[in-house]
Amino acid sequence: AHAAFQLGLDIREGALALGFAGRLRLALSDVEGQDGPIRGRDYDEASDFVHILRYLDYQRRFGSLHVSMAAGELRGDTLGHGSLLRDYSNIADPDHLHAGLRLGLRHDRFDLDLLMDNLARPSVLGGRLALRPFDGFCGGGKSCVLSIGASGVVDLQAAAAAAAVGRDGLPEVDEGSWTPLVEREVLGLAAVDIELLFAGGGKT
Repeated sequence: AHAAFQLGLDIREGALALGFAGRLRLALSDVEGQDGPIRGRDYDEASDFVHILRYLDYQRRFGSLHVSMAAGELRGDTLGHGSLLRDYSNIADPDHLHAGLRLGLRHDRFDLDLLMDNLARPSVLGGRLALRPFDGFCGGGKSCVLSIGASGVVDLQAAAAAAAVGRDGLPEVDEGSWTPLVEREVLGLAAVDIELLFAGGGKT
């Protein structure tokens, strides 16, 4: 059992929203392998300190170009239609919390999205570019927009196989976090998607 104390600061000014929060957990009883009352696993990696940045959100429009930037906790992030990355979160493991980055550009002719899971030690890198080369007419008084997108994701530490198997035939786990011990490899994926958007009579 632990007692948790958390102190945060939120700043909102115009197009910028910024939030910091730090958590300290104190053991209420002796914990095996822990020196002192502070839970050591909360701050034993560089990314644990970077995670003090919980969120940053900035949006601005430059003429027909809309720019957005989000940093900190990624919750349910999806690239494009989710061909490769859907509902992604970088805070699923409470002992390995990250502060990531998401950049987006929106224009009448293109969309660009970039994603990084961890500012301190990147593991998942993704991006998507969608082009709308022309606006056409599909007939019947309806207009249509063709969008062609390409996505790419690289996982530098993808789980490949169990690192060790116990006598019961199940993968061995880390005793501190209860996550499986796995061998890791670099995994790269790519996808292409085509979208045709119909609009007519004020409806899309």
